[in-house]
Amino acid sequence: MNLFKYYGQYENHLTNILMNILSMHNAELTRPFLNLLIGETTKNFNHEKNQIKLFSPINPNPNVEFEYILGIAPHKRKLPNNELAENLDSIPDAWIFGGNFTILVEVKVRGTLDDSQLVAHQAKFSKPAKVIESSWQKVFESLNKLDLSTKPIEAFLIQQFLSEYKDMNMNAERRRSSGMPREIIGGVSKEHEVYFIISGSKQTDFYTVDLHLPSGSVKRLNDSLSGIQESRRWIASYLKYNHKDINISFDGDKTIINDRCVKPGRSKDAWNQWRLGSYL
Repeated sequence: MNLFKYYGQYENHLTNILMNILSMHNAELTRPFLNLLIGETTKNFNHEKNQIKLFSPINPNPNVEFEYILGIAPHKRKLPNNELAENLDSIPDAWIFGGNFTILVEVKVRGTLDDSQLVAHQAKFSKPAKVIESSWQKVFESLNKLDLSTKPIEAFLIQQFLSEYKDMNMNAERRRSSGMPREIIGGVSKEHEVYFIISGSKQTDFYTVDLHLPSGSVKRLNDSLSGIQESRRWIASYLKYNHKDINISFDGDKTIINDRCVKPGRSKDAWNQWRLGSYL
């Protein structure tokens, strides 16, 4: 782990900074931070040798007494769906673990948690893990309440973190109140319609976007994007100005876009539907 490592995908960059701060001095801050963030859930945790691990597809502390999935997003899901197929080869953003507990952390900086991704994360555990939903507002409040009187370095870094990112949740609230649609609204295969292929992974560190037409033809549009979210924002901008050249039903910000996420080495692709306005 390295506080100064840069990640092109915004939510990965944010996660890296936060988790590196919490991991300082043998992860001493994880206990009070979790106590403030998720409360009574932590009362029986054994905090001996607390650790944090980033972006690992493998559970670093399996088969323990307490196993949770902690989702951090601007908004909570309205109707969680726990019966979705496992259609993603999921890579958690972080793991926080100790003597008898393991917490898989999934971070979103826009919209809500993704049901399909949460279902896929369950495969990382030997038994069903309880999902705890939290918000960035709660994260910021918890960081503010930490007693850092004897930790001047952590205090400085946390204040810098808060001053840089505290407006993120306010921006999300403005986005929600403006009537903009949620980001991902479906996960159905649309092979016979116009769709975009997003290919790449955190390991390759770059993503490509192809346009697939119903005729079967495929056209490469971009090969130097840094993440899925950036790819979708690029697609939204591309469609806004080029929709007349594509046989697609265009309805402004409400236009539904299909994408097919391809990760090298993954046997099953992930289909998604989202509205153009969610990424503009």
